[in-house]
Amino acid sequence: MHQTQIALSSLEFLGARGGASTARGYDVRSSIDGFATTLGSDDFANQRSDGFVPVIIDLSGGDFSDLTTATEFRVYFFTPDAGNSVEFDNIELNGTVTAIPEPSSSLLVVLGGVFLARRKRS
Repeated sequence: MHQTQIALSSLEFLGARGGASTARGYDVRSSIDGFATTLGSDDFANQRSDGFVPVIIDLSGGDFSDLTTATEFRVYFFTPDAGNSVEFDNIELNGTVTAIPEPSSSLLVVLGGVFLARRKRS
């Protein structure tokens, strides 16, 4: 079984307030530090009827560059009243996935090279 390594570059989504009331927004966190640090947070100035606005949260480098275990992201939202909404669309998590060679495969390559080098000397 091959293990993979993931290097995340960004978390992107579209967002808007569901109505006219202000003070509606989001706060994005991850399980990397037990959801303690805000990765991105803001208020939405626009209503859904005006269109969604793009949000891009940079994840490149740092804690998100060499992931080999599951990582959870949470998007918390806040509104002035319980009946208010914040709406999201087109949520994307971007990055690259790389296969990590198994130690046995790497060892076979090294042993094969040693064998060939010794054979040429004979």
